Amino acid sequence: MKAWERGIARCQRGLLAAPRFDIRVIDDLNGRCVRQFRNVAHMSLPGFGPVLARFNAHDGYSIIFRPHGPWVLVDDIATIDKVMVTRMFRVSLWVMTSPDNWQAWVYIFPRNKQLPPNLIRAAARTAVKWIKDSGGYADANAASNAQFGRMPGFTNRKPMHERKDGTYPWVNAEMFPRFAGTDTKLRRAAEAAPDTYQVVVIPDDTRMTVAEARELRADAESVLEKTEWFSRIPDRSSRDQAVARELMWGWWIPGQGVITPDDTSTVIMLTTPKRPGDRAYAQSIIKSALANIQQSRRRA
Repeated sequence: MKAWERGIARCQRGLLAAPRFDIRVIDDLNGRCVRQFRNVAHMSLPGFGPVLARFNAHDGYSIIFRPHGPWVLVDDIATIDKVMVTRMFRVSLWVMTSPDNWQAWVYIFPRNKQLPPNLIRAAARTAVKWIKDSGGYADANAASNAQFGRMPGFTNRKPMHERKDGTYPWVNAEMFPRFAGTDTKLRRAAEAAPDTYQVVVIPDDTRMTVAEARELRADAESVLEKTEWFSRIPDRSSRDQAVARELMWGWWIPGQGVITPDDTSTVIMLTTPKRPGDRAYAQSIIKSALANIQQSRRRA
């Protein structure tokens, strides 16, 4: 059995309740997503293995993923803290991203309970806080409702992990058939969190829901937050432009899976904290982002 076959099989078994997955191929040098596959059915996951293996082995890109469903990712857990975290939460899948560094997919809600993104994010932040309060460590910057994790069965291509012989560490997975922890307190903490989103008046001709727009924006921001410059942007319109650029990058290439400028305009209109619901403002952001993309393509 090949490494990617074994990794995907463990991913499927550990996250058995996940109906679909989102997968991204990323360049660890700059954090940019070069290819993405949305809504991959659970049983179709092995079919993407050969394509992902080529991106990873031949092109030098890393593979990350996120399951659809009631999971949050807790990142940067040391081996010494694994037992403690397993006792605290319902960990469906442990992923070793590099020596002595783990990611935990924590099961938090019943499958039939759909919660808004801000409550899921609150659960992720609460999990990190509880781990730190217990003497352990987890990455607070990765506590998000849309955080992606390393996919088992492929190599971690971060430059910092390159070995002397030019190889990279494999991303491995471990499953726990019995849950030692409980999700009751974590779920209640999420349900008690206040809604942080503004109320947006949606125009009648808008086909996208607010939830869908928030999810797309969260996906883009999860990539941008890996870069230092994005966190230093004080102006909200500049942040909107960065999100729009990330969403639209490669939309002119067939099969890239990114959204069009029109859909991106809707995302900005429904999610911007500066002028929510203002279509003219969103269109001006798209115009600026497209001009920025065109300049980048010319330099390339």
